[in-house]
Amino acid sequence: MFLVPDHVGIGLRNLSTRLRSIKLINVRISPSLFWPGADEQQQSHTDEENSDHDPSLLPSWPNLETFEVSAELPDTVAASRPVESINEIIAAAGHAARRMPKLKFMEVDVDAPHHDMWAILKVRSAAAGETNCEFTWDSGRALPVSWSKETVKAWGLEGDGVLRVQKDGSEWSAVAHLPWLGSSSETV
Repeated sequence: MFLVPDHVGIGLRNLSTRLRSIKLINVRISPSLFWPGADEQQQSHTDEENSDHDPSLLPSWPNLETFEVSAELPDTVAASRPVESINEIIAAAGHAARRMPKLKFMEVDVDAPHHDMWAILKVRSAAAGETNCEFTWDSGRALPVSWSKETVKAWGLEGDGVLRVQKDGSEWSAVAHLPWLGSSSETV
């Protein structure tokens, strides 16, 4: 869990809403890079409304076409909950991607170096509006590391035939077709 507000991540997220392309290499990130956390949502409301129900209060990226990030989890987070932390980041990226109507390519590469674990998310728009998403975990484990319910929901991976999973050594890959991506600014 990411306990301290990530002011750098929040600032980069706010900046990215005005860009066409962003590429961050060898950074330490939190879900705040992609999506407001509960602490931010509480600060922005004086009443008890949840911002998930008011799209005008959520970030959007009307012109963003590419979003690339290569990152490590902060040591304090990676040491205690690497799987949960990676899931939080990938879920936040899913929430953000739904608000990126022009997105053509997204890559999020997250590493938990002390646990011999990493995850890569690649989203590509293909011809004729087809969008595919590939999720890859390499955990050095015999069993796959599962995506959280929040990650599955954020990326719209519920339903039959959406996800294909394959194993190659310790690497587990999942491929999904995301018909919603790039077609509108859905709210999550």
